[in-house]
Amino acid sequence: MRKGFEIAADLTEVAVKNQLLTGVAKDIPYVGTLIKVWNLSDSIRDRIFAAKVMRFLESLDDITGKEREKMSRKIKYINEEDLNNITDKILFCIELITDIDKAEFIANLFIAFVYEKLSEKDFRRCIDIIQVTFLDDLKAFVIADFIKDSNIKDKDLIEQGLENLKSSPLFSSFVPNQAQFGGSLTSNRQTFNRTPIADIFFKAFNFGRNYREFEDS
Repeated sequence: MRKGFEIAADLTEVAVKNQLLTGVAKDIPYVGTLIKVWNLSDSIRDRIFAAKVMRFLESLDDITGKEREKMSRKIKYINEEDLNNITDKILFCIELITDIDKAEFIANLFIAFVYEKLSEKDFRRCIDIIQVTFLDDLKAFVIADFIKDSNIKDKDLIEQGLENLKSSPLFSSFVPNQAQFGGSLTSNRQTFNRTPIADIFFKAFNFGRNYREFEDS
């Protein structure tokens, strides 16, 4: 993948139209409006926003051949209101994110939504998590090998590079009953459980990523 500013510099009218009017992108609402806005604007802000949207669309375009056609058909059968709500959410989030790689996270979740692995409400919840969570923490979370476990120890989160997610919507803390330890508790006895949305996020993200990698292989 190219860097964001490199993509932004190459956003000519022909390039944008070719990218947005082919593949899955043509079935997503507001594409025509985006083209008009980008073609009329010379501002750096609009070009950077366009670069982030392009990363999202390029990630969807990893799906090729019959599967791309299948995904396009599925998009057409999505409830119009749900699709518009999700498109709004995607664009608002993409505008605000400061790491272009987060656009690829959004694409993976969108694939999971289209294939009914993620509800419309949970998709929007997951988008909020992407927006407010540091990119490196997200990358560590989606490859963690103990996420399905419960009663995760603080030291395990630290070893996996997930200590910054302890207060996020992805984990909830649990302090065992004092009687179990004969009196006072120390911080190292605090454990963590993944929240329901963490399990949903983890499974949906990896479904989308694996789907793209399978098609790309």
